[in-house]
Amino acid sequence: MDMSLFDPPSLHVVQSRIRSLNESARALFEVEEDRRVIGAPVAELVTIRYDRPLAFAPSAARSGTRVPEAWRLAEWRDALGERRSAAVWLGPEGAAHGAKAQSFTALFAPLPQIEAPQRDPAASEQIVRLFANLAHEMRTPLNAIIGFGEILANEHFGELSPRYKDYSRDITTAGRYLLAIVNGALEIGRLTGADTIEESTFELQAALRSSLSILESRLAEKAITCRMEPGPPGVMLVADQTKMVQVFTNVLSNAVKYSKSLTTITVSYALSDRGEMTIQFEDAGVGMSEADIRTALLPFGRADFAMERAESGTGLGLPIAKAIIDAHGGRLEIDSKPLSGTTVRVVVPADRVIAPGAGFLSGLA
Repeated sequence: MDMSLFDPPSLHVVQSRIRSLNESARALFEVEEDRRVIGAPVAELVTIRYDRPLAFAPSAARSGTRVPEAWRLAEWRDALGERRSAAVWLGPEGAAHGAKAQSFTALFAPLPQIEAPQRDPAASEQIVRLFANLAHEMRTPLNAIIGFGEILANEHFGELSPRYKDYSRDITTAGRYLLAIVNGALEIGRLTGADTIEESTFELQAALRSSLSILESRLAEKAITCRMEPGPPGVMLVADQTKMVQVFTNVLSNAVKYSKSLTTITVSYALSDRGEMTIQFEDAGVGMSEADIRTALLPFGRADFAMERAESGTGLGLPIAKAIIDAHGGRLEIDSKPLSGTTVRVVVPADRVIAPGAGFLSGLA
């Protein structure tokens, strides 16, 4: 890839523009014709991480006349939105010793594939339990920190300077954020440890409306409409009502967070032929790649789109929702593509669904 520099040459110049691509580069970046990218900024095609030097020298480069000295990490997204990476070496051309080059060539080479080590499920469960125990011990001092911070911020024992009041509010805010992480870790620890669920019989539509009311203010802030489609009337679930409302709230909260203003979130539910109840949440947000979905379902996992947008969050909303529905014998399914919105389905097993017409009231006079 031959790229011309408009600014003084430097590996840190990001305003470089693409002059040409060879056949291998077109295949690597899935570019059919040169003219589609010629003259475009390099940053539109690939991100070169100057802060990530690599100890990497492919055999082809080692056997050449030029010896690469500064390999860096290059990252981009393919046509499906998946993150791709390679090693890149930038070599200046057409410059005498000490002079400033007007162009340079980028050599790309695949990174070595390293298989992820296999993890013992029992060991993973022990780690979760250990963290849950540590988190439990952290709650008491955290509550004390938050309490004392609120006392200072509210000036219960005398007036404080404005700067000290601001610091007190910062302490309280940080304490609450950390407490949310601790509570989430405890929740995952309990659910992973097969903690018992408190079953009751409740109406599905009422539980969904409870979740909507919890998020009403956030919906209003972004001018997002949440539409509930009509479903089978009078459907009841046999489950832990508090935890199921938490599942619906976590899923809806994610949909609101990553949806643009003035869009619509659609909630619907329907019975399958097998008697399962599927509750579906569909948004028109930023969407996720398959890799992002896998990451988002891991405890403390923050998908690439969340990191790029600097969205606040603990990375526990969807993992907790999945752990709860798994504990009920159901499943959480996610369909999404980058820039195409996300659909999340909460599937409740048939033995936890009571639907009108099933004959469960036929014995009553």
